[in-house]
This record gives sequence, structure tokens and C-alpha cells, in this order.
Amino acid sequence: MKKDSTKQQLFEMMHEVAGMPLNENSYESLDTEEISGDVQNIKNLGSPAVKTALSRINTQREFNEAFESWFSGLGFKDESKKNNIKISTSITHITEVLKNNGIKF
Repeated sequence: MKKDSTKQQLFEMMHEVAGMPLNENSYESLDTEEISGDVQNIKNLGSPAVKTALSRINTQREFNEAFESWFSGLGFKDESKKNNIKISTSITHITEVLKNNGIKF
């Protein structure tokens, strides 16, 4: 079975089981090669010092702390924005990114 087909089936099952909406958080809108403007701006802002500091994060504890720090600085503090993200979708994507970078369960 193709990876894309499996991923789409997972999202459809998550919709059926957990009631996850199949709209902006659906498989179709997340599986894109395009990087949003906000994310592209962040990638362009990194100074050499920041890039060096990020490259030294190499333990589970540092990863956890860095993730918490990074996430707390994003735009999800406003209650109305918290509906724009789903834990199940985020976990699926983070898992895929980690696997693609050779991180094992």
C-alpha cells in the first residue's frame, strides 16, 4: 500500500473515531511541499549564533525543553487560535519528521 494512501486512511479513521474535522487539519491540506510564508520567514531569520545553538541540542531533555520553549512562543495563546491545531495531527506529523530523520521508537 502506498504511503500517501495509508496516511489518508489514518486521517479518515481519526475523523471517524475521534471526530477530527476533515477541513484545514485534513490530510489534503497538510500534505504539501509548499512552506507557508510565516515559516519561510523564520527560516530566513536564523543567525549563525542561533543555528550553532540549535545544532547543539542533541539529548532528549534538550529536545523536550527546546520544543516547549519554541511552542510557547507560537501564536496559540489566544483561545480562538487554539482551535487551529489538533494534537493528533501534530503527533502524526512530528512522528513522520522524526522517522524521516532516522529517529527510532
